[in-house]
Amino acid sequence: MLKTYSLALAAAMTIPTTASADWSGRYAGGSFGTASNLEQEINVTPFIDYEFADRSTFGAFFGSRTENGNFVYGGEFALEFLGDDDDDEASTPGSDINYIFDMKGTAGTSLGDALIYGIVSISIAGGNYDSVNDMSAGGFGIGAGAAYKFGDDFSIGAEYLTRSLSEEFVEGTYDVTAETITLRAAYHF
Repeated sequence: MLKTYSLALAAAMTIPTTASADWSGRYAGGSFGTASNLEQEINVTPFIDYEFADRSTFGAFFGSRTENGNFVYGGEFALEFLGDDDDDEASTPGSDINYIFDMKGTAGTSLGDALIYGIVSISIAGGNYDSVNDMSAGGFGIGAGAAYKFGDDFSIGAEYLTRSLSEEFVEGTYDVTAETITLRAAYHF
């Protein structure tokens, strides 16, 4: 019996271990995913509501985090471009949502090499409405994310973010809703 415990102890001592990932520092990367529940509402008389088909997204982000014990918090800038989709239900040609820019605050917990966090954002969506180009709407978003770090330099992750955005103009308001689910890869430096 003592021989068995001694062998188990010797085996455990020879297994390489790694320290928990350090999530502090700057990072940058790219993302791709899906945008859904895309909608433009033009609150004028008559009321106009355009719903768009789900579409692919691709983007880039840059941020910084600080780790204090297991608590991790930070900020990030992210830009997502929305791909074209010919199946849109918008009855007016030229109406579209082209991009979403997010300024995010994040806070969560480190589970060693994994990170789970919540997101709040100030967001801006840009697009076109009818013949008016470069319409934009601003507002807030909320979501959640998770990441896994490989060594000191690389991580992969996923995020979900839903946004409610609005802009007033002379005839009424321009409202946009958008949800995104993205897969992300980042380099930490």
